[in-house]
Amino acid sequence: MNKSFIKRLTVAAASLACVPMLAGDANDNLKPNCCKGATLCHNYPVIDSSRFHFDIGILAESAYITGTDYASNGNAAGNPIGEVHKPDFNLDVGITAGIGYNFLHDDWMADLRFNWLHSTSKTHTAGSPAGGAAVTILPTGISFNNLDGAGNDLTSAGSGSAQVKSKYYMVDLAIERGAYISGRASIVPGFGLQASWINITSEATFLSLAPVALANPLRVNNGSYFWGVGPKVQMDTEWALGNGFALFADFSSALLFGNTKVTHDVLYGTVTSQQASLNHASSSPTIRYTTGLQWDDCFYDGQQYIQFRLGFDASKYWNQNSRISRVATPGGTDAFYSTLNENNSFSLMGLIADFRWSF
Repeated sequence: MNKSFIKRLTVAAASLACVPMLAGDANDNLKPNCCKGATLCHNYPVIDSSRFHFDIGILAESAYITGTDYASNGNAAGNPIGEVHKPDFNLDVGITAGIGYNFLHDDWMADLRFNWLHSTSKTHTAGSPAGGAAVTILPTGISFNNLDGAGNDLTSAGSGSAQVKSKYYMVDLAIERGAYISGRASIVPGFGLQASWINITSEATFLSLAPVALANPLRVNNGSYFWGVGPKVQMDTEWALGNGFALFADFSSALLFGNTKVTHDVLYGTVTSQQASLNHASSSPTIRYTTGLQWDDCFYDGQQYIQFRLGFDASKYWNQNSRISRVATPGGTDAFYSTLNENNSFSLMGLIADFRWSF
């Protein structure tokens, strides 16, 4: 008896052993996606016509970026008195899309996904409150020395406003294998590669500068442009509720390696009084967590499969929004030097709605 015959006999025996479990599994109605029967059955839909699936959905999320403060309150002498000003972000809508393939061998699946979201902050205005005590506005991240190039040092501003914009793109490719670990619960561990692009720009404008010799507006522009790629691990989980409904919770983490370009421009009127830029290698750890409710079902005699998901989605990237700051050289001279802050973070938080179709 050769090895090939023994292998075929083993496979046939295993298939026959599953028949009574498939027929008698009391949890068949709990399993969320057409895979009926024994524990450790794969948790992908069994579609007869194709092993491809397509995903499309929307993201409704707000950005949370540290290091976006642009001014602080000061007293008449130009000394900080506590309050720091930074803009808050709106709720913006983005896109999530993907394509996947279920392999014949051992129930592995490849999944390629793309996320896109552009965020814009509310325009934040700083100044003396109506009916309140007068305050001055002190721009952050710039040198006050010789602001106009004619020897006039900035003392303060009467008002300031700022807006921050971010552009976020993410592509990841993961290899996954899912399995039921009980009649209700399934897990889908996976690994792969993730690439991300995060561009963050800010513009602040200050008016009514002091001393009065500084009659033009002051604008401060900052930019941080990151790209990176690196390994990713993930764990998706589901808990079946019955009638096609299930709770899900997906976790992932990646370590990205790439490059960050940082820009810093200070313009007094139409004259650039301070300018700096830097390109440097950088790394960014990132995590993502998504949880919510899903419903799925097969139809057309198992020829097609659909899934709807609605949930909470949050992600965070460290070492983002790098900023160059100008610091006046001690001693009252007009010279200044630059410092680089890489310890900020970029986060997204909100809702995700996703539709999957396999046919």
